[in-house]
Amino acid sequence: MINIQQPFKRITTIGAVSALLLTLSAPLAFADQATPVTAQAEASVQAGAAQLSSKTVTDKTDYYESELNIPVISGMQDKGYQNTLNANLAARAHAELEKLKKQAKDDAAAAAGVYEFRPYMFKVSYELIGDGSKSSGGILSFKLITSAYTGGAHGWTRVDTYNVRNEAKASAVKLKELFGNGYKTILNKAVNAEIAAHSDIYFKDTFKSITDDQRFYLKNGKAVLVFQQYEIAPYAAGIREIAVAVPGSKPDAAVPGNLSSLNVTVGGKTVAGAHLFVGKDGIAMAPLRAISAQLGYELSWNAGWTDVDKGTQHVSLQVGKDNYASTAAQVTLGAAPVMKDNTLYVPLSFFSKVLKATVSYTKDAVVIG
Repeated sequence: MINIQQPFKRITTIGAVSALLLTLSAPLAFADQATPVTAQAEASVQAGAAQLSSKTVTDKTDYYESELNIPVISGMQDKGYQNTLNANLAARAHAELEKLKKQAKDDAAAAAGVYEFRPYMFKVSYELIGDGSKSSGGILSFKLITSAYTGGAHGWTRVDTYNVRNEAKASAVKLKELFGNGYKTILNKAVNAEIAAHSDIYFKDTFKSITDDQRFYLKNGKAVLVFQQYEIAPYAAGIREIAVAVPGSKPDAAVPGNLSSLNVTVGGKTVAGAHLFVGKDGIAMAPLRAISAQLGYELSWNAGWTDVDKGTQHVSLQVGKDNYASTAAQVTLGAAPVMKDNTLYVPLSFFSKVLKATVSYTKDAVVIG
């Protein structure tokens, strides 16, 4: 099993296979090439109208380690589309793994007697954003996350996105349909505004326009544009995400209106003095120290950075910077850490997306565990 906490290393030719992993704004491919899966572990994730379960396949040799957590979709209205998409997801993951396996074997042979060869690593996972139910606008939206290590200073991580209307005749959602014929002008303006507002994060004068197959996902009435590592910012800035409100869309009611009055419970115990508030763009903010301590993490400060550590897991963050860097990846959460009443707050999603805890609401509390 791959330790996802170990930092990945350099980008190599395997990245060229990314052409296989297109968003659903492009035609599907490999529909009839799904690789049979053995030694599978099924871990169902309930998601309302549509469900995603994980078809997990692991492998380890002297040359490489791999862990494929391939999403398997069920519950869509259009079963034909669902089956084709499932076949694509499996075939694409296996095709890219085969590329890495060949590269690992060839590179190991070349290294013999010359330098110490370290086994390569390959991992595929996913994140469900919208389940295709009425509350998510009838759209199934999810990310496919591919990471690899092939030696050198660091590896690479790529995010591909899928957005599908969950209807009797399913179809891919396109940015042009959401923002109109002038969608590129609208979205380019939003991206340029983000870059201008945070010029210390992004490359200067690099961004020209979104691409024809721009990756994005839909969440809370917004199209979140995804930019890969090095695309518009240095490696240290991670994969960048820029949210743009979709005209006519209304944010969902995921954040309760009485958020500040809810208790915070971690592991079944109420965290004394922990209160949440709704920050910028309706994002729930939570006190970092009180909650992370209950989850077993230790906090420390170093030259303006706040470090969150537990065993081999390490996360660094800064006030005012929407960039949460861990040993596995760098992510953005739509809001930066802020100081309020001498307390450091982070988006509530930090605990689920970065620390991988579960987060849910009851009528009386926010439950984290």
